[in-house]
Amino acid sequence: PDVLTRYETSGLAHPASQGVGPFEAVEEPYRKVWMAEGAEPMLLSATPESDRVVAWSTQRDMSRIAVVVPGHG
Repeated sequence: PDVLTRYETSGLAHPASQGVGPFEAVEEPYRKVWMAEGAEPMLLSATPESDRVVAWSTQRDMSRIAVVVPGHG
């Protein structure tokens, strides 16, 4: 079901989250989404129906990776 979901940045300095402030969206949040070992959270959800970490970043070899999975709505 769609719920009002609140988001905030984790404070990680990353180009993908630069300039993003707290915001809200009405959507169906995801739960139990896979996150790479050693990844650093970029975006957090303050809504109990959602995973706490909804965006993260990591690096593998020469590749910088950013994953954003807040939900859909």
